[in-house]
Amino acid sequence: REFGFDVIAKVSLRDEAFLLADLDQLVSTGLIHIRFRVGNPEYVFHHALVRDTAYDSMTKKDTVEIHLRIAQVIEKECMDIVKKQPEVLARHWAGACDYVKALNYGCISASNHLSKSLFIEAINQATKYLEWVKHIENYSIRLEQELKLFLILIPAHISTKGFACPELYEINQRTEI
Repeated sequence: REFGFDVIAKVSLRDEAFLLADLDQLVSTGLIHIRFRVGNPEYVFHHALVRDTAYDSMTKKDTVEIHLRIAQVIEKECMDIVKKQPEVLARHWAGACDYVKALNYGCISASNHLSKSLFIEAINQATKYLEWVKHIENYSIRLEQELKLFLILIPAHISTKGFACPELYEINQRTEI
């Protein structure tokens, strides 16, 4: 729901003056709000539904292109986001249909949750990321990514539900293939 001016300026194909005018117009209509930060104002959608409506109005091609540009900018120039919020980068790489990169960052994020004993968050993320694995065509890469996620899910499930939980049985069945 939020984005910094520095990122949107690098992602946007518009001149900075036009971009500022567009953002000012969105602020004046109440669709987004501005949070002033030293050196980098941050914009926040008024409501998630406003963001979702704007997102849904774009074509699939435009959405993929924008996610790709955002992911590239964050990966190259926003090390703070890469280190502290790898799930953001994972979401944008997935939106750009680069599921291998998305899963690499997703596994980092889920592993970070696991290492902080945030087991439910680790399970939720890893389970969501398992859906992305299906989009990888190369069998060996798909299998490797799936195993990385299982290595997160197994200890998280053991910590929350114990050794006899049905999710561990399902993972065991899947890994015996």
